Parts: sequence; C-alpha cells; structure tokens
Amino acid sequence: MRDNNTPAMSLKLTREMKVSTGEIDIAEVFNSTLSNEYLYFAFESRYDPFAGFVHDDLNPIDLVVEKANGLQCLRPLEIKLTTLPDLLQLISKNPCTVANW
Repeated sequence: MRDNNTPAMSLKLTREMKVSTGEIDIAEVFNSTLSNEYLYFAFESRYDPFAGFVHDDLNPIDLVVEKANGLQCLRPLEIKLTTLPDLLQLISKNPCTVANW
C-alpha cells in the first residue's frame, strides 16, 4: 500500500463517542516518511517508551515500528483484522438472508 501510495482506512472515536471513518496515509500510520528499507517492524514486541507508565511488566503489543538502526521506536500498533460476509454468496444460497440482515 505504501509503495503504491494507497491510503489505509481509519476508524476513529469522536468526542461524541461515535465511530468516524476516513483515509490515513501509511506514513502517518508508521509515524515516519522513511522508506521501508530504513524501518524495522518488530512483531509482538514491547514499546519501551511506555515503560514509565506501567507499574508491573510491560506487555508486548502486536507491532512496533522502529528505525532500522534500533535507536528509535516510532509507533506502537495494535492490529485488528475485520472481515465482512460476502453478501452475494449469502443471497445466492438464501435470498431471505438480506431481509434478516
């Protein structure tokens, strides 16, 4: 997505506690405009800048984006994958499904 300059979809919680959708540039997600060769993606790692805010063990999170030299953590990310049902397949099997959807 980043190499093709394709934005990601973003879900944000508003002050009114409603979900807002929009696009977000991958550079903003990673907190860096560095090319991927200068980034390191540490999966199931600890985001060390949070260490001062916890009183016990700092648990790992899904992904920490770091500079490749390991000297700077750029962004902690929790990854949530969402799937949607294939409505066309549901309709072909049971046309009444749409009425219940």
